[in-house]
Order: sequence, then C-alpha cells, then structure tokens
Amino acid sequence: MLKVSGPLQNGFYPPAWGHGLLFAGAYRGPSRRVFMRMKRAVAVEPDKAATPTSVHHLLNEISTDELEPIAMEVIREHRRRLQRAQELFETLELKDEERARAAELLQLRQDYRMAMLNLHGQHQLVRLVVAALGHIPDVDSQLPDDSTPH
Repeated sequence: MLKVSGPLQNGFYPPAWGHGLLFAGAYRGPSRRVFMRMKRAVAVEPDKAATPTSVHHLLNEISTDELEPIAMEVIREHRRRLQRAQELFETLELKDEERARAAELLQLRQDYRMAMLNLHGQHQLVRLVVAALGHIPDVDSQLPDDSTPH
C-alpha cells in the first residue's frame, strides 16, 4: 500500500495545482534527473569557437597572391596528417587482431585519437583557407620527397 502524505488539509490536491505529493516519504519529481550522468557542456561547434574568427582576421590581411602558396601547403599538411591517421588505424587493427599487450594497444588508441583530432583541426583550417582563396588550388597528389608524415 502506498502512503500518500503531503500538504493535504481537506482533500486531495494534484501536483498540477502547485502542491507536491510524497509517495512513501520520498519526492519523486523531475529533480531525480539531476543525478544522471551527463556529458560536459563544452561549446565546440564551429559557430561557438573563437578560432575561425582569429583565422579569418589573419587571412584578411593576406593578399590572394600570398594566400595561394599558403593554401597549397595547408592542403599538403592535411594529406600528411590523413596518411598518419590511416597508418595508425591500420596498425591498431593489426595489433588488435594479434591480441597485443594492453599497454601497447592503449598507446596506439591514444595516438590514433590524437591523429584524428589533429586531422580534424587541419581540415577546418583547409576549409577556412580555401574559402578565403575562393578556389581550390592545383596541388599535386604526391607528397613532396623531403617530407614525411608527422
């Protein structure tokens, strides 16, 4: 049997009238959701971040002639980072299949996550630089011989 207690004087008052009901001595309202585990409230959406604004200010100071080589280098760097992330992913898959040591797998996963975060940041930079330039520059599809993935 449920015990109903609360501010009852001469009858039953539903919670919609501003009176809370207590069931078995415990309040069962929406406040219980406060203790649920929630993700951190961090603004990382592009429209909330300050970085694009800073990059826009820097890009506005550069002429189109100066911007094209910068765009080409930004795209090359993006390709290097993409290659690095791909290599880490493939290595991680192999090590996972081989049942490598837990510490080694943990480090590989961490390296892969960092590579993906760096790749995403570089992608945003490519997007901003190409938008400022107004077109995608013609960049050769091969990495320069003197550069290696970082």
